[in-house]
Amino acid sequence: MNLQLNLELNQAVKPKSQTEQIIDYLTSPVGTTIDTWTAYEQFKCTCLAQRIYDLQVQPEYKEFRIKYQICKETKTRNGKHFTEYWLENKNFVGR
Repeated sequence: MNLQLNLELNQAVKPKSQTEQIIDYLTSPVGTTIDTWTAYEQFKCTCLAQRIYDLQVQPEYKEFRIKYQICKETKTRNGKHFTEYWLENKNFVGR
């Protein structure tokens, strides 16, 4: 009986998409910024720019866009160029 219940529960739980994992990471206290290397290390995501684009245009992320703005900056380290992304809360009232 327990084996059957475990099988049913495992089938019912859908794993999070890379985009959902990136949202969780960026909205957590740990994830203030994300770049392609972090995305690959954390989520095996090889196309962070596409996942960010999905957040910006896909209808299922409308609530996310209402609350957050995705910001980016191109940086250079050791002669290599990369883009770093972070969130700004649209509802935050500054000093």
